Amino acid sequence: MGWTFYNAMTDYTGKVDRKAECDRLMTWNSEQSAGEVLKSTMRGSVYYAALKHTDKRTNEVMNVGVVILTSSDLKSGFNFGYKDMDETCGPGYYDCPKSILNLLSPTDNECALEWRKNCIENAEKKKSSWLKNVAIGEKIIYTRFDGKEIVLTKHAPAYQFKTWFWYSPETGHYIKKNCINENNSRLYIPA
Repeated sequence: MGWTFYNAMTDYTGKVDRKAECDRLMTWNSEQSAGEVLKSTMRGSVYYAALKHTDKRTNEVMNVGVVILTSSDLKSGFNFGYKDMDETCGPGYYDCPKSILNLLSPTDNECALEWRKNCIENAEKKKSSWLKNVAIGEKIIYTRFDGKEIVLTKHAPAYQFKTWFWYSPETGHYIKKNCINENNSRLYIPA
């Protein structure tokens, strides 16, 4: 249940394509079983996938949900780390999209059912998120993973962004919409 680190392939900027690495990890074909990724996505640094698992001994085919936590640190000796689990482990990450959940086989595993229910509830919460209703030009306070609070401004579509986006003038960085939620942000009210 620990983490595995290794040197992964990098692109021309030296970054690891986490999704491609996870897709590769979840695709195999051995004498006893085979795995095929039906659909996958990254939400922040967490990978979600519908995995078609074939047991070649019994010819049983089952589509299961997979969650992989990822880390990419080019400073250490190894540049990619992952911790993989399937839905029966009851992973505490609930950003799996409905399009992946819809591909999963029926199950009676309580942990898997609870995880699927939490993912659906999380998706419903995001639909009604107050962040979508923040007007262009308004600001919010976003609390990063390290506890630092940053003021973000909502911008209209521009540059490479096809929809509105968040920008921090303080740091000069764009923040992905899927990193910001109701738990780590609040409306900015100037003093």
